[in-house]
Amino acid sequence: MMVALARLLASSLTLWKRHGSVRRDTRDAIVVEADGHVAHIVRAAPGIPFRWSITIDGRERVAGSVSGLLRMLRSSLDPDFRPSRVRIAPIEITPP
Repeated sequence: MMVALARLLASSLTLWKRHGSVRRDTRDAIVVEADGHVAHIVRAAPGIPFRWSITIDGRERVAGSVSGLLRMLRSSLDPDFRPSRVRIAPIEITPP
């Protein structure tokens, strides 16, 4: 799982046009270094209702999903990133 996540993060850096690197350390954490920021990503401790623990520039956060982890990482690395909000609302469909 961590190998696949590391590959996803490396591809994401490229997609986001962020210069950096992704590697795994001896504790099986993923270390992302980009644009002067350092993020350490590990599995959350057992009993915690989150899947990932992320420490970015010394500040610890948690994410419940890979998409949440990606959003958190990108917003920390890219000050111009603004996540888009999706709204789902019922609409009435009329025949053409």
